Amino acid sequence: MQRENLPGSPVADEGKRLIMEAFELARESGRTDWKEMTIAVLKNRLLNLTSRAFREQDYGAPNISGFVRKYPELVVLDESYMPPKVTLIDQPSPEAAPAPPVAGRRIRTDLWNSLIDYRSGRTYIWNGNEAVPCEPDDVRDTTLPRLPTIDSNEMDAWRGEFARSLEGKIDLEPFQEERVDAWARLGLSTKDLPPAVRGLWNAELKRRVIERLNSWFSDHGIPEPHDVLQERIAPQSHQHQPDSLLAPQLRELILRCVRVMSEEELRELRLPPAAVLRVIGGLE
Repeated sequence: MQRENLPGSPVADEGKRLIMEAFELARESGRTDWKEMTIAVLKNRLLNLTSRAFREQDYGAPNISGFVRKYPELVVLDESYMPPKVTLIDQPSPEAAPAPPVAGRRIRTDLWNSLIDYRSGRTYIWNGNEAVPCEPDDVRDTTLPRLPTIDSNEMDAWRGEFARSLEGKIDLEPFQEERVDAWARLGLSTKDLPPAVRGLWNAELKRRVIERLNSWFSDHGIPEPHDVLQERIAPQSHQHQPDSLLAPQLRELILRCVRVMSEEELRELRLPPAAVLRVIGGLE
């Protein structure tokens, strides 16, 4: 069952945020044509941003084209290309509250793990340069300081406090509230949260981890590393290759696939109506 994606709703706002982050990643890659990408590239970036959890159905759309069409004020979908091309519309810059940062920075991996990796049973020690994971037997005699890894009870408490903090902050439908409640009680994955809530939880978890790290370094009189927060690295795939150069490769791949398809597979093949009309028009 598809959900409504009404303008101004939490679901619509979450979709808009994801699209903006996808284009921001393209801009950070250094591409001069970062405001344009194929619809396939856009979907791949959306999947990467959500750890493969993105589903058009969560936003009331049957497919990626339908998802993009829900944001005509943000992007333009041009289906005269194969695959279709998505172009970001220049957005006004009001003097009101600035938009929240997209992409942002991430916590250094070793430090993040040292706080969050409570399920493995390992202890993390600070060797002066980085957080090193050790088995319990290996740290009995060490004098190196141990980092403050949380435990399952603390994580449960964080989840519960976050779930309660949503009241009055964001309007959720009853079924979404049930998903948040189940996530908090059962310790489910972030992808089990409603899309409109995932970004909020990630930001809250990041905030708590940073605060805990700051306090730990301060309490132990240890200089905090300058790179606790690091710039996100844009995905490498297609980083220096404009979408216009990918089209011939994709067209060749499609033609090769058609040549080896069985009759049954050909019958089930769905072609874009716009492309079919262009071909028919050329034959007349």
